[in-house]
Amino acid sequence: MIGSREITAKGRPANLDRPIRLLKLEDEQGSVNASDLRLMNQLESRIGMRKAELNQLFNDRMLRSRKSTPSLDRGMVGLMQKRFSREKEKTGWVHYESSETALKITLITELQINEVSLDLGVDTLKKHIKASQFNTDSLRSLYLILIAPIRDFLIQQHITALWIDPKGFASGIPFAALTDGERELIHNYAFAFVSPQWIHDEKTIRRSMTIAGFGLSNEVSGLRELPWVRRELHDLEALNRDDGVSVRTYLDDSFTEHAVEKEIAKGSTIFHFATHFIDSPGTRDSSSLLLGDGHHLSSERLTNLIRGKNISLISLSACNTATASQRLEDSESAEDSLITNLLGGGIGSVIGTLWKIEDHDSYEFMLRFYSNYLKAPDSISRAFHETQVELAQNGSSAHWESFILYHQ
Repeated sequence: MIGSREITAKGRPANLDRPIRLLKLEDEQGSVNASDLRLMNQLESRIGMRKAELNQLFNDRMLRSRKSTPSLDRGMVGLMQKRFSREKEKTGWVHYESSETALKITLITELQINEVSLDLGVDTLKKHIKASQFNTDSLRSLYLILIAPIRDFLIQQHITALWIDPKGFASGIPFAALTDGERELIHNYAFAFVSPQWIHDEKTIRRSMTIAGFGLSNEVSGLRELPWVRRELHDLEALNRDDGVSVRTYLDDSFTEHAVEKEIAKGSTIFHFATHFIDSPGTRDSSSLLLGDGHHLSSERLTNLIRGKNISLISLSACNTATASQRLEDSESAEDSLITNLLGGGIGSVIGTLWKIEDHDSYEFMLRFYSNYLKAPDSISRAFHETQVELAQNGSSAHWESFILYHQ
């Protein structure tokens, strides 16, 4: 069933216990009066925000909410909602659409469609996204902007998994690391980037799988050595088992384009790349993986090699592989990204990184992920979420926030 719900405060008392309730404080025109000093004082005392933060966040009647019809194909919405009904976790799909002056948030769940609009320009979003790697305040502000407006709906429908549409600025945001001021959202939701066209059922992925691992540990082309990559491939190979899991690895000089072609021809279902990622704005050829022989495997070349193959997952254990998919200065350049191209070539899922990552941190994350995945290979999303939660709870030094999961 496709439904919609009007977000309105008329006839209901205001509750300031959570930031989402800001959307309920509307005047007769349906807008928040953010200049109300009494409201500002209440907000400051209830959710612990400084007036300067509130002024920045709710600048001149920034928030408004309204009922409207999402501009999504009705048939596609129906397919998505059927998919949600088959998921073990209660799942919601979120689409963000930004302009110079406004942000629209659409949430689709199994039973409802909810839409919220905010008077917030894209420049403000860019500032917080760029600072989110090192700035806790920005992670909190992004939560208030992107998740708090739909939090009531998520709670009411018991949503535990959030699929984010990667189109636009959203693919550059570490959603799992956003915080409500108490803890990161990874403790509440499993996140993945999923396009609306992705209706592939992960449960059909065969349990018999072959992992092809490729790594560069030596200094090549003036780029520093990655000593933990050698151990990463060694421990990956140790995952070989007698129940249908096969792992073959190629390190340094054996990591060549020919080796990648050979594994594709053999029908490997998972490809793991631990190396340097080279990205420069421009054509697809400027984005590439550094091979062990010093050559580059371009985004376009790799995409052409894997197109139409039965590959369920590609893991990019390298720096900034997801950042390139969304250059904030020019959203159209997302078409040039490695991840976008791989998904367009038919890959089921891709794991990438939002920023620079040390090879030790990548080693810790990837080995834990594969261990979780092989225990229950029916869901890449579940294994990915479990890995992030484990690292966050254990106080690991690995920067789990940098890793993100994309589905086709």
